[in-house]
Amino acid sequence: VRRRGHRVRISGRATDRGCGRISRVAVSIARRTRGGRCRYVGRRGRLGRPRSCRRVRYVTARGRETWSRRRRRLRKGRYVVRAFAFDEVGLSGPRSRARRFRIR
Repeated sequence: VRRRGHRVRISGRATDRGCGRISRVAVSIARRTRGGRCRYVGRRGRLGRPRSCRRVRYVTARGRETWSRRRRRLRKGRYVVRAFAFDEVGLSGPRSRARRFRIR
């Protein structure tokens, strides 16, 4: 996660230990709200309505083995990012550790 003011770039690498290739990467960007709920960034880059943090919403990142997702403007708050990849067969790998950051 790289920040410059309110702009955020989330990027990473994905590998497949089997015989196939990575077909896509899914990324979740959540803003924690008061009351323990989350607002997830949708396909159009906007925050959705507050919902349970257990109902994770993923969007597809740009790229495969080397991927990224950009957001021009995020509101002030605390955010959590997670990602995971799918191979050509459709199997998903393990979810990444949660990366946390704050916009002030």
